[in-house]
Amino acid sequence: MRKIILFIGAPGSGKGSRCEECKKAGYIQISSSKLIEDAGYDLSRGRAGIPDEVVIKLIMNKVKSSSKNSKIILDGFPRRRKQAELLNRYLKIDQVIYFKIPKEIALERVKNRLICSACKAPYSQRYKPPIKEGICDKCGEHLVRRASDTEEIFFRRFKAFKENAYQTMEYYRNKGICIKTINAEEDFNIISIIENKNGFV
Repeated sequence: MRKIILFIGAPGSGKGSRCEECKKAGYIQISSSKLIEDAGYDLSRGRAGIPDEVVIKLIMNKVKSSSKNSKIILDGFPRRRKQAELLNRYLKIDQVIYFKIPKEIALERVKNRLICSACKAPYSQRYKPPIKEGICDKCGEHLVRRASDTEEIFFRRFKAFKENAYQTMEYYRNKGICIKTINAEEDFNIISIIENKNGFV
């Protein structure tokens, strides 16, 4: 039986890096942004104009292509309560992980982060630098800064996140789904948290 975990976190909360850790442990990451890009949509101006139904169809196609015993991380969708309600018609979420982080720390992380131009692996100039400066450890391609990683865009996205995240989590909480809040500033073992090891509370 598939296990579906939803990661919720503001820009700079570290979701991408934690997804990479989960993938090493056999989890499948389903990034809504990557699915949308792979489908040929332009995300340079955000997701405006891309219907939620389209995103859900892309997600469900990916889920159905996985084995029935897969452990899946949903990254980036749903972001709003309405999206959660719509997704619930097609897919049951087993657990929600909320990465809590102060705005000033998140901004500092965003200003330092890089991404591989090819495989999209995440890096940070300060917290997770590549072995060779400017080069991806995995595929050898150049690292770049996301066009959206500006202070102006960050503050807009952080505000939108705060306005929507708690309503989304409240929706899942009311449905009896386990929600785990993590202090994203601290060091932690994400797999242990997901699998309830080491006495996580």
